[in-house]
Amino acid sequence: MKLYAFPMLACALLLCALPSVAFADLIMPNTHSIEKCVKITGLDAYQNYTFIGVVSPISSGAPLGLVQIKNGLCIDAGSHYKFDSFSVYYANKSYFEKVGISGIKTGNLSVPGECPGGCTRQGITDENLALLGGDYVSAPYAPYYAGDSDPSKSVTIEYRLECQQDADKCMSITGCGVPHIIGCNLTKAKEEKSNQPLNATGGVQPPVPQGSSSPLAAFWCWLLGLFGQAC
Repeated sequence: MKLYAFPMLACALLLCALPSVAFADLIMPNTHSIEKCVKITGLDAYQNYTFIGVVSPISSGAPLGLVQIKNGLCIDAGSHYKFDSFSVYYANKSYFEKVGISGIKTGNLSVPGECPGGCTRQGITDENLALLGGDYVSAPYAPYYAGDSDPSKSVTIEYRLECQQDADKCMSITGCGVPHIIGCNLTKAKEEKSNQPLNATGGVQPPVPQGSSSPLAAFWCWLLGLFGQAC
């Protein structure tokens, strides 16, 4: 009997842990996930800056995910756990062009009060980057749920960078050279659903040519058929 004590105990602990893990990934009844595009507009007004999305994993010590944000395009942050956090930083364009995504400095930062004795998590330690304030940006990788009676196949959530002053008027913090866009914040502009799936660039699928028997029309019919649409 003693030979089986440890395996049985381990199995019991695993079974106890499963409900909490499963519960965290449950979705509300009568709902389903649809495609989601998160985009930020207004960035093209600030040509001297580069904007960077940062994924901070919920797991302590896990590496950050960094992606450059392009004006008006869906943010492609890759696949991450839906409870990982997402934030937007910015840097002088000249600095970013010099170091690139891989050259941005990250490291362990203490998180007091998160757990007994404090915890450390990966964070941005690069003095050349600054956090952009404003509305919390919906994580691009997090699922978006719609009711089963909702025919929508996709949703686009748009944020806009709005500034009270010219972004080129910069300040440095205690002389360390961190760029500062004065009075600039992200504001949620709109959230729109569509009955069409998203294409590769985050827009809805283009319309199918009508009244044509050309090979292009046949191609569109085949393509829409993949998404359950009729031509």
